[in-house]
Amino acid sequence: MKLKFYIFTSDLTIASMLVQEDDNGIEYVIYYLSQIINDVKVRYSAIEKLCLCLYYSCTKLKYYIKSFNVQVLSHNVIKFMLYKYILHNRIGKWTFALK
Repeated sequence: MKLKFYIFTSDLTIASMLVQEDDNGIEYVIYYLSQIINDVKVRYSAIEKLCLCLYYSCTKLKYYIKSFNVQVLSHNVIKFMLYKYILHNRIGKWTFALK
């Protein structure tokens, strides 16, 4: 059993979907989250919106993903968050909270 985590962003919303893949490669949706972002967060850059989406989704679904290896499918948001250790801005705070 594999779990996959899809994250999506647009200008006004962030969304994520937790999916379970069976042995035949068929995916079944376990959980779907979405949130409308307010006027301050609308001005975030695309990478900041993706990081916000990942942070929001991980905090909401922590009991689902805590005991499994989860593959996150998106742009290089994980690589950006975890390999660039910046603690003085929003992304650094979200990264620190996820570790």
